Amino acid sequence: MLTHHQFIQFIGAVLRPKVYFELGVDEGENFKLIEPYVGTAIAVDTEIPECLKGDETWKSYEMTTDEFFDHELPKADLIFIDADHSYESAKKDLINSLRCLNYGGIIIMHDTDPGGEKFERAELCNDVHKIVGDLEEGTLKHEGVDVNILTLPIGLPGLSLITKKNSS
Repeated sequence: MLTHHQFIQFIGAVLRPKVYFELGVDEGENFKLIEPYVGTAIAVDTEIPECLKGDETWKSYEMTTDEFFDHELPKADLIFIDADHSYESAKKDLINSLRCLNYGGIIIMHDTDPGGEKFERAELCNDVHKIVGDLEEGTLKHEGVDVNILTLPIGLPGLSLITKKNSS
């Protein structure tokens, strides 16, 4: 089975983004896999793992995503959201990420298709998956969110690919 780490590494290798944000780096495995394919890689987590500290090839911000988005940031071409697993926090991360996303860029959101019984640890996904329904129904448009979304059963908790709609 394809893991989410492998899929994100593949997207990075194909897109070769100039700027990549990873919100929620856990142990740094995903970040280390994609970092060679990006121009500027930025890790954000309340606890940056030791393997991501002290290397000058990327930037790390040991803080909440809210604090991170208060900084002046470059526009990103690829953003992976896997930080706080509550609906409200993930929604805020998505809205903030869309503000920083270049047109043509992609947001990859983790934990959006927990798979019910087949995923014993679905509780770790919390209620992030509700964002998919909101986006598909257009209920976040009042917050300036008008996007394309594709949810895939990659890895056990799933991934969603999100892009800004083209403006005409």
